[in-house]
Amino acid sequence: DVEGPFPGIGGRGDGGADDVADGGADRDRHVEPGENGAAALRRGEPVLVFPGGDEEVFRPWLRRNQIDLGGRMGFISLAIRERVPVVPMTIHGTHESTFVLTRGRSLAKVTGLHRLRIKVFPLIWNIPFGITPAFVPTLQLPAKVTVEIGEPLDWLRFGAEHAHDPDVLRTCYNEITSIMQTTLDRLVAENPYPILSRLRTLAEKGVRPLFARKGA
Repeated sequence: DVEGPFPGIGGRGDGGADDVADGGADRDRHVEPGENGAAALRRGEPVLVFPGGDEEVFRPWLRRNQIDLGGRMGFISLAIRERVPVVPMTIHGTHESTFVLTRGRSLAKVTGLHRLRIKVFPLIWNIPFGITPAFVPTLQLPAKVTVEIGEPLDWLRFGAEHAHDPDVLRTCYNEITSIMQTTLDRLVAENPYPILSRLRTLAEKGVRPLFARKGA
């Protein structure tokens, strides 16, 4: 069993080996200023990491069932260096609630956002406004979200001196993303329509979604 709260850090920048080790976008019980993932692990705390960052969050809707961490391997480097296992967490359903049309990498370059280490400028199909940037408020569709925690991956066979070895990092990256993709494929097969599943659950509870209440 795993108990929280978790210091949380998300991938940022180009996902190099130092991105996660040096912090990133804080999540959950935020890592305090000046702390990082390594310090939390040395205190014996579990650390929740979202290495895909904006690459993963704004995965286009047509690729919603494909694991894509953007090639970011900082969390692997951190785990190998600190001699801790990595527990894969696969989430199904969240990408159903918003229709992401494109990550907008070209738009990020055109607008100069890439100079601020912002590499995406995502566009979504906004309800009710149509095509808009992702920062424009939109109505989220209800979707059943399933989170599955996998078995710990023990990379202790690699010494701390391999924490920045490109071949080792790629081997571990391929291992964990392959496991997560297999898990996601199974979750999709078990529940191919998360929105309908959620609506069915709401109906059984006698709850009407917000968009169904208008004009009622």
